[in-house]
Amino acid sequence: MLLPRRALALLSLTAFIVACAPSAGPTDGTGRAAEVPTVPPPKGAAVQYLVLAPRAYADELQPLLDLRKSQGHLAKLEAVEDIYAARSGGKPTAEALADEIAEIAGSTTPQALKYVVLAGDPVGGPAPVPSFFSKIGDWIPDGFDAHPHRTDFDYSMFDKHTVAVGRLPARTEAEMTILVQKLLAYEAASSTGAWQRRVLVFGGPADFGPIADGALESQATTLLDELLPYDYDVGVIFAKADSPYVYRYDQLGTKIIHELNEGSLLAVYAGHGLEDSFDRARYRGHRYPIGSVKELEALNIVKGAPIFVSLTCLTGEYGRPSGERSLAETMILHPHGPVAVFAASDVSHPYPNLLYAQALLDSVILKRSPTIGDAIVLAKRGMLERSIPFASLLVPGDLDAIKKEHLTLYNLLGDPATRIRLPLAASVAMDKQTVSPGQKIALTINSKDVAEAPMVVTVETERSALKPGMVASRDIEAMPIEQAFEAMAKNYELASDKVLSKVEGKLAGGAGLLEVVAPSAPGRYIAKVLLQGDQGIASGHVRFEVRAGELSAR
Repeated sequence: MLLPRRALALLSLTAFIVACAPSAGPTDGTGRAAEVPTVPPPKGAAVQYLVLAPRAYADELQPLLDLRKSQGHLAKLEAVEDIYAARSGGKPTAEALADEIAEIAGSTTPQALKYVVLAGDPVGGPAPVPSFFSKIGDWIPDGFDAHPHRTDFDYSMFDKHTVAVGRLPARTEAEMTILVQKLLAYEAASSTGAWQRRVLVFGGPADFGPIADGALESQATTLLDELLPYDYDVGVIFAKADSPYVYRYDQLGTKIIHELNEGSLLAVYAGHGLEDSFDRARYRGHRYPIGSVKELEALNIVKGAPIFVSLTCLTGEYGRPSGERSLAETMILHPHGPVAVFAASDVSHPYPNLLYAQALLDSVILKRSPTIGDAIVLAKRGMLERSIPFASLLVPGDLDAIKKEHLTLYNLLGDPATRIRLPLAASVAMDKQTVSPGQKIALTINSKDVAEAPMVVTVETERSALKPGMVASRDIEAMPIEQAFEAMAKNYELASDKVLSKVEGKLAGGAGLLEVVAPSAPGRYIAKVLLQGDQGIASGHVRFEVRAGELSAR
């Protein structure tokens, strides 16, 4: 039978974390991502960054083109009206735009064109910027219509030229101004902070059964400890009553908005979804919203607009016939919403979603892709190449065909040339990785990226460790509902707080020394450093173990 769709939340989280196993990536030889050039392109260079837009948006888009030019791209804006006049008798067609892109991409050897921005809505605005259409296979679940869905994938010429494509879905000059200003603010040098090392994971209801749900959550938590780099802080919310990471259901949607408003590098939702909302969580006969178009009005991300990945159905359905905005469109068009959204425009399948979770974490976090478009292209290729044996045993049908369909299902709303604001690198070293309870530990901190900066070092538990004082889930179930909600909120705060101690110091000349005290309880711990200097923020960590009676390293 088809893999039950309510396996998606926890399975996607598991795959998301598996992706963070150590992996080689395109670096500059120091372990850092290769830098995007910041020098002007040579005279006579071919177009690298192409914007296709209604002529009416030219003024609004000019600051974005200026930014890309300052970063070394030869940037060009073409009016879609001119393309239609030259290629399709004035009729707006996706084929006319695709032919223009293909001609520019094929005009140089090697290919210069890397990024294409479709700056407009498929059906509205001064002039439409059409999409292509595709259709999913016969695996579609009962109750869903197998109608054609919009896709911008065909513009990428994936098998021939491969350009990174994104859409800015504005219908008015005012909306385009919002999108451009948000992009400029995101890439501004002053827009740095601890948010750059923060990753958020929201898991919708799984309802795969208590045994399977428990096993999957246990595996996911273990993998968080072992594979996701501790350079990053991870915030998790599970809409699952017996999870320590469940928040009170009556404030679940509000809590998710609050966490987004704190800023993050990356935010991922895995679960169920519709065009205008994520799933609703069920608890004691009631249904509680996780997030809807209406609730997203409360977004207010002042600094740290994330790349939002929505691993669910329909939330990325742009250009709807009704004119109503989808969840993904609402987020990207919000002045204080995410800087980019990667989402499906129709019903999606759990299996490729799991593979996308792996591939995206690999391309963004481990391989440190310099731009969102580079990360998406790499993730789409990675999704095709990957497999998950235990999941594939439960999924009938042609898995390769299903994966290929998900190339067209998932689209980027945003500018593919947006530089990902990854944290810079710092190293933390200690003489002994095994120490005694309460022992003083000398830490040496170094960074090639940051010369002068305040240093903050925290000693933290592993992510799977829980502090004492948690209320047992069976006791919560016996409580009146308001008391149960209060207990959930208390558990969540305890489960999410991994910090045991904090010390501060000063990095000078790229080096610093700090002393921390080992926890009194035996176990495995992490010392994490955060540097916030003029060059940006840098993070690093070292793991160590506390053993009773330990006097020297073993």
